[in-house]
Amino acid sequence: MIYRKTLVLSLLTFLCLALETSASSIYEVKRGDTLWKISFKLNLNFHELIQLNPQLKDPDWIYPGEKINVPIMEYTESPKESNQITNELLRLTNEKRKNSGLTPLTLDESLCKAAEKKALDMKQNEYVAHTSPTYGNPTVMLKDLNIPFQFVKENLGAGQQSTEDVFQAWMNSYIHRENLLDKNATHIGIGYTNGGFHGHYWTILIIKK
Repeated sequence: MIYRKTLVLSLLTFLCLALETSASSIYEVKRGDTLWKISFKLNLNFHELIQLNPQLKDPDWIYPGEKINVPIMEYTESPKESNQITNELLRLTNEKRKNSGLTPLTLDESLCKAAEKKALDMKQNEYVAHTSPTYGNPTVMLKDLNIPFQFVKENLGAGQQSTEDVFQAWMNSYIHRENLLDKNATHIGIGYTNGGFHGHYWTILIIKK
């Protein structure tokens, strides 16, 4: 009986360790990496990344070849759904710009990654604001990500259940509409995530390169 109990406890311990291990994986630091850059490159939460690496004496200093723990991503929507949302918001924006006699905006991959991280950050930290507790304001965020721009404007949404709903909310707001219809803007990044307190979080970043 004692042997069986010991065996069961050992199996439970093994399963717990296996589950804990499966929750993270290993990333090898490359030249020029910082935790902030890694979080952006892998689309991870910056604060969670720090918490997963208590072995780092100073998170501001990591070195090439060093091994750090990174969380396994939890996708809230499929890539297909994400692409549909991006394409639809881009279509609505450029259709409105065309009707207003403006040139269309070009979708920028780096801007999309930044917008996705902002939407995810709002969900995880339960806020809706232009200044993020993780990334600062949009100007600081894009500078830290080495994304070149002459100016940046940001539209946010929370709770709207469709691209049509959030786009209409922006068009009904003078400031958000002016951002979308800025005649000098050239590029756009679109981010979306679902879940959290509001259920849906939207971010678009509009810049002039």
